[in-house]
Amino acid sequence: VMEAAQRNQQSPPAPARRTSSSLKERAWEGERQQLQAEIARLTTQLHQVIAINHTLDAANNELTSTNLNLTSMNEDLLVRHEELQASAEEVKTLNEELQASNEELETLNEEMEATVEELRATNDDLVARTNEVQQLMLVREAQQRASEAKAVELTAILQSMGDGLLVLNQAGAPLFTNTAYHLLFGQDRADREGEDADGQPLAADQMPQQRVLAGAAFHMTYMQTLPSGERRWIEAAGVPIQVSGVPMGGVITFRDISERSLHRLQDEFLALAQHELLNPMTALRLSAQWLEKNLTSTDERINAVLARFLRLTYHLQRLVDDLADINRLQHGKLRLDLQPVDLRAIGEQTIEAVRITAPEPPIILEGMAALPMLGDATRLEQILTNLLTNAIKYAAESKHIIVRMRAVGGEAEVQVQDLGPGIDAAVLPYLFMRFYQVSPTAKKAHSGLGLGLYITHALVVAHGGTIHVTSQAGQGTTFTLRFPLFT
Repeated sequence: VMEAAQRNQQSPPAPARRTSSSLKERAWEGERQQLQAEIARLTTQLHQVIAINHTLDAANNELTSTNLNLTSMNEDLLVRHEELQASAEEVKTLNEELQASNEELETLNEEMEATVEELRATNDDLVARTNEVQQLMLVREAQQRASEAKAVELTAILQSMGDGLLVLNQAGAPLFTNTAYHLLFGQDRADREGEDADGQPLAADQMPQQRVLAGAAFHMTYMQTLPSGERRWIEAAGVPIQVSGVPMGGVITFRDISERSLHRLQDEFLALAQHELLNPMTALRLSAQWLEKNLTSTDERINAVLARFLRLTYHLQRLVDDLADINRLQHGKLRLDLQPVDLRAIGEQTIEAVRITAPEPPIILEGMAALPMLGDATRLEQILTNLLTNAIKYAAESKHIIVRMRAVGGEAEVQVQDLGPGIDAAVLPYLFMRFYQVSPTAKKAHSGLGLGLYITHALVVAHGGTIHVTSQAGQGTTFTLRFPLFT
């Protein structure tokens, strides 16, 4: 179209044709204008098409770039897809492995559950065993405490034994010694040299320690010189200790029997003395009584000698009677002639008899009521005589001696009180022991065998009574006797 328009512009019509063609020209002009308008429109459209073409080119270029990008992306996607496929295969493999692991875990879980059940059962068993062990520990602790208490009790018993105790191990070393052992031997050991009954030294293998270590039980008596230098008779008994036939040492007990041996000798001597003195003493007493009855003299010296002779005779007679009583007591042959008697009347008679031989210090009798009881009058008089002569002997400087007699709660009570120097409280428990004598407090010593209070105590007990003594230094001594009243 554009080319046609251009040709029309370049070739104008010929002058000859202007008239006829004016119409055509106008027509052409209109067509031209239309064509120009159309050309303008088409030019516009062309421009639009060109712009669109440019746009399309740009879009095509963009599409090409995009296509390239998409191709690149597609390639990347393909690579990624391949990677994803590889990953999927890996995931599948891992899934299979996980499934296998899961199966293994399930198996392990089942095994663990079984193990847990076993552990629970074991734990329950352990809890039960723990409770049992705790109970056993409690029982063992209780047994240990009881054993320790028993050990303390046994130690206290062994320490309180009167015999010395020595426990040796198999080497002869001391494992245990008690208080009596140390009191007997001091810090020295008991394996010092000893002597037999004939005074001959004992061989080393005959000493108690060596004999028990030799594995044989024994019982022996020997003389030993103690660390203090005192010679004492020792009685030893030993028993070896064996465990399953194996020697483990031994146990030895030691007892000081010097007093027992002394007492045995004293008993033998007293029995012999009483037997040998009985007949001469009887003849001497009868002679003294005959002289007192038939000898008449105005010589005061002869009368004084005769009185002294009579007092000494009665004193010797009492000593012989005491020896006889000791013999009867030792052999259980003391007999009482129990009859209804008045204890107060016996007291009056006894005081009068004592006043004849010992007028000083004066004896005061308190209590006037009769005291009926079942008793041996001779023995009751002997009891009171012993207490009064004892008070006169040890409290000669006393202003007086008081004898109180009264009824107290169904019993007859007799008190003999002096105002002498008194007796040390430490020796009061020993007063009624045989041969015991209080150390003299006066300037002169007192003679006697130490049998009076021993016999007195025995006679009081034989009457069903009691006797006890109270004393304070410098305030005198009081003996209190009680006998059942006879109704």
